[in-house]
Amino acid sequence: MSVLRTRGVRPLLAAEVVSVTGSQMTWLALPWFVLVTSGSATRMSLVVAAELLGLAALGLPGGKLLGRLGAWRTMVLCDTARAPLMLLIPLLHWSGVLSFGLLLALAGGLGALSAPYFAAQKVIVPELLGEDEALVSRANALFQAATRLTMLLGPVAAGLLIASFSAPVVLVIDAATYVVSALLLKLFVPRPQPLPDDGEDRGIRRGIRFLVREPLLRLWTPVFAFGDAAWVAFFVSVPVLVVERFGADPRIAGWLIASFGIGVVY
Repeated sequence: MSVLRTRGVRPLLAAEVVSVTGSQMTWLALPWFVLVTSGSATRMSLVVAAELLGLAALGLPGGKLLGRLGAWRTMVLCDTARAPLMLLIPLLHWSGVLSFGLLLALAGGLGALSAPYFAAQKVIVPELLGEDEALVSRANALFQAATRLTMLLGPVAAGLLIASFSAPVVLVIDAATYVVSALLLKLFVPRPQPLPDDGEDRGIRRGIRFLVREPLLRLWTPVFAFGDAAWVAFFVSVPVLVVERFGADPRIAGWLIASFGIGVVY
């Protein structure tokens, strides 16, 4: 049976591609907006840090939210909530009332809402397709390939759009991608039954104890954390480098960040 012929898979794939592409566009558009409007690399770094802190703060608690609501409702809720938060940034900027403190709070909220969304992405496919392991495996491979492509398309699209319009306009487009994703999920993806609870304790404390007790995970966790930190450092340095050395051309910034996506795709 073809994965794409299964009811709900195509709109789910489209929703995830649209939503994640919007997120990838934000990873360039938001820092670029802060750097260009404030002229401060420090402020730009603090905004990125606020978003990452929000992501980390709701990383483990987001699993509890996912368990209570199910993957479908979690994704709809996160996309629906991220859209107005993202839209507030350009609207408040154009109104002249966007303070730096408020910008940090909005960035933190966007990061916090991204955590349960990413967790739900991992769960919704088996919820939708059931217990056919071969079908679920093929679907997961398809969704992973599509998500990796967004790492190439998102930054390039953001760079081109910033150059053609402005960073605040791209943030409005980013907000629209979350609305489109939520509508696709709501209207065309059947709400699946959550996976049955096997009765195991999945609390935060148990998860931390598990990481500490497993020798392999004790090694892998700091290694992955270091790799993520290196990626963030590279990502944060790109807008500053482009402004300083390449005439503040956002298209160059988009291609530099997308170069990482090219490596992931291949």
